[in-house]
Amino acid sequence: MTKTFSFAALLILVSSTACHSHPSKETDPKTLFVGLSAPPTNLDPRLATDANSQRIDDLIFTSLVRNGPQLQPVPQGALSWKIENRQVTFFLRKDLKFSDGQPVTAQDVVFSFSEYQKPGSPFASSLKTVQKVSAPDPYRVVLSLSENDGSLMTNLDNIKILSKNSLQKWGDHFGDHPEGSGPFEFTGADNNQLTLTKSPWQSYVSPRAEKVIFKFVRDENTRYLKMIKGDLDVLLNELQEEKITEIKKSSTLNVIVTPGVNFNFILLNLRDDRLKESKLRRALYSAIHFDEIIKFKLDGLATQASSIIAPPSPYCNPDLHFPRITEDEAKKTIKDLGLQGASISLETSDQAVTNGQILAQEMEGLGITVPLKSFEWGTFYNDLKSGHFQMATARWVGIVDPDIYRESLDSHEFVPGRNRGYYLNHAFDNLVEGAQKEINLDKRKKSYFKAEQIIADDLPIIPLWYNANVSVLSRRVKNFIPMITGSFFPLVEAFKE
Repeated sequence: MTKTFSFAALLILVSSTACHSHPSKETDPKTLFVGLSAPPTNLDPRLATDANSQRIDDLIFTSLVRNGPQLQPVPQGALSWKIENRQVTFFLRKDLKFSDGQPVTAQDVVFSFSEYQKPGSPFASSLKTVQKVSAPDPYRVVLSLSENDGSLMTNLDNIKILSKNSLQKWGDHFGDHPEGSGPFEFTGADNNQLTLTKSPWQSYVSPRAEKVIFKFVRDENTRYLKMIKGDLDVLLNELQEEKITEIKKSSTLNVIVTPGVNFNFILLNLRDDRLKESKLRRALYSAIHFDEIIKFKLDGLATQASSIIAPPSPYCNPDLHFPRITEDEAKKTIKDLGLQGASISLETSDQAVTNGQILAQEMEGLGITVPLKSFEWGTFYNDLKSGHFQMATARWVGIVDPDIYRESLDSHEFVPGRNRGYYLNHAFDNLVEGAQKEINLDKRKKSYFKAEQIIADDLPIIPLWYNANVSVLSRRVKNFIPMITGSFFPLVEAFKE
């Protein structure tokens, strides 16, 4: 195995044939074997916007603060901080080191912010209030803000501390050699798996396992069988609900079901002349029988979604109203718009085909045709990022801060930003941009509640459901405590007997 590896090549080379490697029981007690349905797309944290990349980066890199189990910022690279007069001062750990043994200093943090604030960075907008980053001494960093920013501390979870030396060494290939200061080091990858090894330099948490090996098993039946056989120790939200029902009968596996914040929705491309029509979007939403899908297809392991932010967050509006119309009214809308027999495609990844088939069938009940297009994850994700779709199944993973409304729906965030459906509503923009600057919780909530109602009325996206977090574990795995965000960070504390 070698550290020299291209994730772009991995996306091309990984196929279902990877699932047919020589079978063996993975009995090594010092290694956790974790199954993934798709590989990370890029382990350069400056470019990592898909869930698997970000979650693995959480294990390789360190943030100043991270989002803890209660969705509140907790110390990581910084031991403590103070906020006063639009300045946030962080006091860094003095024993933190990169994977090459070099100490992490305040200058590394200053350099890291400059990288994340570069034009074109997918994270630049979340740091737009950070006017200046300074290092008064080697272990103190000061963020000077242009205005108040109620989301800054939450957003810092995605801002990893980078090694200037490593970035200069590897340049554009840093994602193939991700060297951070997290609890694990990246030690290699090939077409079938990615290996992390316990860092000898770790200061703030010491992993219980010596290694974590992520195995790329794209076929769900194979993931299921590998879990049953003992070739995998952990699957985190990687099996369809019907497989979970079968897994629960196993005497060698444990299933932990906890509330989740992962938001599933249909992304609509509002540059499409038909989908620009809000009456059509309302009809499409009203065609979906959520109760039946959640009960029979999802086996109750989900709850119907309203806002992007799930109910555990204080920013989820409990009184959100969706003016749903009847099925007959929805069919009449299609007829009045002259869309009977019209074709509007729905795109999915190859991991969500079944759900896509159900949703397409529901919408076709209105008298339109909904061709289903399924692609492997890399192609599908590129289509989403470039806006090459009409409708697409999508998911926001681990969302804890309401600034996601600005990031994903503000008109200033069109591609290459995250507003991939090209929603445009200036009243909404003003609300979410103002809410980002508000630090008073009650005032902030009021603004987001209003913004959420605008989205419920306009339906630029069709909300579907929040998945429960389902952790499938070998009974040899101990001390795995799931986080509501579905983070991989519990792997740090877990171990295998």
